[in-house]
Amino acid sequence: MDAVTAELAAGEARALEELAEFVAIPSVSTDPAHAADVRRAVEWVASRIRRAGAAEVAIWETPRHPAVFARWDGPPGAPTLLVYGHADVQPPDPVDAWHSPPFVLTERNGRLYGRGVSDDKASRPRRRSAAPACRRSCASGAARSRATSRSRPTAACGAPSARA
Repeated sequence: MDAVTAELAAGEARALEELAEFVAIPSVSTDPAHAADVRRAVEWVASRIRRAGAAEVAIWETPRHPAVFARWDGPPGAPTLLVYGHADVQPPDPVDAWHSPPFVLTERNGRLYGRGVSDDKASRPRRRSAAPACRRSCASGAARSRATSRSRPTAACGAPSARA
């Protein structure tokens, strides 16, 4: 795993750029006015997973918002790791309580601020950054697992789009 850790450290600046892109998408799933933004967030996630080399990436249509499914293959019979996430955020209200714009990634005193940063949006670019290094580790035999990723867009509104 030292190679994975080294690769993550080398990609830190790019991960922050991706986080800023993701935070800029106002994917408020509880507000119908942001339905296109939720879709854009789901497509953003799917595109990053594709770039990371997943064997399969699909956007599943649901009654309310789409969801992302992805699969990485590993050795036959290897255990499967489920990676779960969501692409939506809570409304930023009251906006005047924010010290910086809610959909602009801002660093203050060594901390990052932006809607969704303390929830699932911050971990997304790191997971995506780790995937290629982990995949190479699996291919070399150093790690023996498979992975499935499920990203639903609707954790903030009670998961009406959840699919069994």
